[in-house]
Amino acid sequence: MTFQESIKICFAKYADFSGRASRSEYWWFVLFTLLVSAAASVISPKLSALFTLATLLPSMQPPAEDFTTPSGVAGGN
Repeated sequence: MTFQESIKICFAKYADFSGRASRSEYWWFVLFTLLVSAAASVISPKLSALFTLATLLPSMQPPAEDFTTPSGVAGGN
């Protein structure tokens, strides 16, 4: 999965907490949020806060999926 595909998928599934993200999809999205947040904080703290709020739901998705695994253990094993 490429960087751009990952970002598109994460925002397309903005508040969809069903299913699981692939490892590469998750880490590409984490990298994207870190880079954009750093750049936004250089420009304006308000812009950085707005970006953080905009990406709050997609950022919460992987931890929420771990809590909903059938066995109740992170990783689903």
